[in-house]
Amino acid sequence: MTGAPATTPEVIRLAIKTTDSPEFAAVARPIAPPERDPEKHVQFFPAYDGFDIGQGSRVDVSHFYACGGHEPHRAGFDRHLESEELWVAVRGDFYVPAGPCARAGDLDEMPVPERMHCFLIREGDVFALRKNVWHAGVWPVIPGTQVEFMMLLSGHRHTSDGRPLDNPIRRLPDTEIVPDFPGLAALTEPSGG
Repeated sequence: MTGAPATTPEVIRLAIKTTDSPEFAAVARPIAPPERDPEKHVQFFPAYDGFDIGQGSRVDVSHFYACGGHEPHRAGFDRHLESEELWVAVRGDFYVPAGPCARAGDLDEMPVPERMHCFLIREGDVFALRKNVWHAGVWPVIPGTQVEFMMLLSGHRHTSDGRPLDNPIRRLPDTEIVPDFPGLAALTEPSGG
C-alpha cells in the first residue's frame, strides 16, 4: 500500500437554529407570502418582495434532491459574492449549514466553521440567502426521507483566469461537519471494546 495513512477527520458539530433566530437573520431573509383574505377566492400580490441578483439579467435555477442520514460529511461550501440566492423548500424539512464570510471580496477565503450554524428549514419556507454567506449541502430532518428544494441566483460568472466569481467553492481539509443532533455522539465517537 502506498501513500500517507488515512487520517480521521475532525467532526465539527454545528448548533441547530431556527429561521426566527438572530443567527438566521444574519445570513438570510425570510420571504413570507402576504396574508390572504379567506373571503376572497383569488388574490394576486405582484412583486411583494424580491432579491438582488447582482450583475446581468440572467437568473440560474437549480433543483436539489437529497435523501440521506445524519452522518457527518465533507461539505463543499460556496458563497455568492454579488448575488443573493433565493431558496424554496419544495418537499420535506432539512438542515442547511450557513455562516457569514469574514472578508467579502477575498476569493481565497476559506469558510470558518466557528462562524456557522445549521438552520432548520421547513417544507414551504422561502428565503433569500444573503450575499457572501458560506453554505453547503443539507441533511433531512428525518433520516432517509427525500427533501427537495430550488435555488435561484444570478448567472454563474468567472474571472478572466476561469475561476468561479460568484460561487467560489471551498472544502475544509480533514474536517467534516454535522448538525448537533441529539444523540450525535453515538454516530461520531468510536465504539468501545
